[in-house]
Amino acid sequence: MQNSTKGLPKKLVFFANLFLTISALIIFFLFTFAIFKFLNSNNINKDFYLNYATFFFIFFIILVYGIKKFENSFKINLSLILFVVGITLYSLEIYLQFFKFDKREKIAKKMGLKFDKRSTREVLTDLKNNGYNAYPNLKPTFFKETDGFNHQNKKIFPLGSISNSFTVLGNESGYYPVIETDEHGFNNPKGLYKNNKLDIILLGDSFTEGKAVRYDENISAYLRKKKYNVLNLGKSGNGPLIELATLKEYASILKPKVLLWLYFAENDLGDLENELKSTTLKNYLDKRNFSQNLINRQKEIDKILINYSDNKLKIVTDNKLKSMRRTITDVLKLYHLRLMFKVRASNEPTPVLSRILQQANKKTSSWGGKMYFVYLPARGQVHPTRDFVLKTVKDLNIPIIDLKEEIFDIHPDPLSLFPLRLYAHYNAKGYKLIAEVISKKLKEDGFNTPNQ
Repeated sequence: MQNSTKGLPKKLVFFANLFLTISALIIFFLFTFAIFKFLNSNNINKDFYLNYATFFFIFFIILVYGIKKFENSFKINLSLILFVVGITLYSLEIYLQFFKFDKREKIAKKMGLKFDKRSTREVLTDLKNNGYNAYPNLKPTFFKETDGFNHQNKKIFPLGSISNSFTVLGNESGYYPVIETDEHGFNNPKGLYKNNKLDIILLGDSFTEGKAVRYDENISAYLRKKKYNVLNLGKSGNGPLIELATLKEYASILKPKVLLWLYFAENDLGDLENELKSTTLKNYLDKRNFSQNLINRQKEIDKILINYSDNKLKIVTDNKLKSMRRTITDVLKLYHLRLMFKVRASNEPTPVLSRILQQANKKTSSWGGKMYFVYLPARGQVHPTRDFVLKTVKDLNIPIIDLKEEIFDIHPDPLSLFPLRLYAHYNAKGYKLIAEVISKKLKEDGFNTPNQ
C-alpha cells in the first residue's frame, strides 16, 4: 500500500499515527501482562490468559504492520473506528457503574415498593438525631491494611464490632435494615454468650451476617425459629482466615454442637489472598495457640472502634478515596462490562484454604462439635473454582451442604431469591430456604433440639 498524504491534512495524518502508536503500546502492555498472568496462574486460569495473550499479540502485530504499511486514509479511518469503539465501551462501563442503584429504584417503583433514597450516612444521622446509639457497620476487613490498631503499646485486631449499638445494613430491597448488635458487635439477640448449650454457631461473610434483610430474616434467625440455639458470628467482608480467627476467639470458648462454615464462591478466595497480608491474621494460622483474648476485651474494642467511628472526617475521606480509586480502577478495567459477558479470571485456588479448614475442623472436633461446610454459589452459576474447593473439603472429610445443588439447581425461579430480582445478597425468602436445607441436614444427622 502506498502512503500518500495527497489531499489529507498533515495534522490529521500525524494524530492518526500517534493514536495507533499509543494503541499499539497499550496493547503490547496488555499482552505482556497476560503472559505474566499465564506463567503465574494455575490450570483454572491458564486458558483464559492464553486466549487474552493470543488476541493482544495478533492485534499488536496488525497495528505495528498498519503503522508502516497502511495508506494514510485507511489509518485515519482505523483510528476513528478504534476511538469510537473505545468511547462506546467506556461509556457503557460508566453507565453500568453508576446506573445500578438507579435501576433498583426504578424496579422498586414498578413493583409498587417504596425506595429509600437516603445514603447510609444520612440514615445513621437520622438514627442519632432520634436518640439511637448508632454507628457504621464496622467490619474486620476495614483493618487489614493497618493490621488492626495500636492500643496501649499493644496490637489489637477486632473481629466483631461495637457492642450493644445500632447499625445499618445495605439497601438492596428499597429499605435500610437496622439491627442492634449483641455483646460483641455481631447480629444476634443478647444473652447468647452465657448459654452453655449452643446448638449452632455460624461463620461467614455478609451472607451470614444477613445483609439486605431485617434482623429476624437472616439464616440464624430462621434457624432459631426452628428452636435451635444459634449464634451468628458472620461479618461483611470476612474471608476464610478471619473466619478461622473468629472461630478461635469466640466459637472455641462457646463450644457449639455444630459449626456451620458458610463459604461464598464468588469472593472468598480473593478475600483470603488479602487477609494473608495481615501479620496478626496469619498468626491464627501459623501459631497453634495464638489468641488476642478478644472475648474478654470488648470494653477495649468498643473504645477503639467508637473513636475510629467518631473520627468522621478521616473515615469519610478515606472511604471516599478508596471508593474513588476502586471506581476508577473498575472503569479502566471495564469491570462491569466484562462481568456482564463473563469475561474475567477466577480467584486463584490456594492450598492455604486446606490448612485453614483442617485447623477449623480439628478445633471443632476437639470439643466434640461437628463442622459443616456450606457452599453458597456465585449467582447460581458453576464457579471455576468449585471443583477445587469441594475436593479440598471432601479430602478433609468435612460434610458438605451444597446449596447450589440443594436450592439453585432445582428452584423453578432462582431470581425470586434475590432482592428486586437482581443478583446481590439473598432476600428473606432465600435465607429461609437455606435455613430449611441446613435444618433438614442436621436432623438427618441426628442433631435435634429438645423440642424436636
